[in-house]
Amino acid sequence: MFSLDQLQTLIAVYESGSFSAAARKLGKAQSGISQTVSNLEIDLDKPLFIREKGGITPTEALLELLPSIHLLLRQAGILQQKMTALEHNEPLHLSVA
Repeated sequence: MFSLDQLQTLIAVYESGSFSAAARKLGKAQSGISQTVSNLEIDLDKPLFIREKGGITPTEALLELLPSIHLLLRQAGILQQKMTALEHNEPLHLSVA
């Protein structure tokens, strides 16, 4: 299984193009970022990035997962907003402009 933190880490690596840049962006150790991605790859039994001397390249497996990951993270963000609103006794409706 995966966690939202793992998926956010995966997106940060993909968007930044490197494990070290993602670590800086997230304020985490590069080794922790690498371990998170490695654990996801082990769980999926598929590589998510091709690691080369010049950097990383996303695999087809990752590219297929990205739309669903983005959707899930957006939904998690909406849920967090609603939970925060409940916590502060605010209305739960959400308007999109």
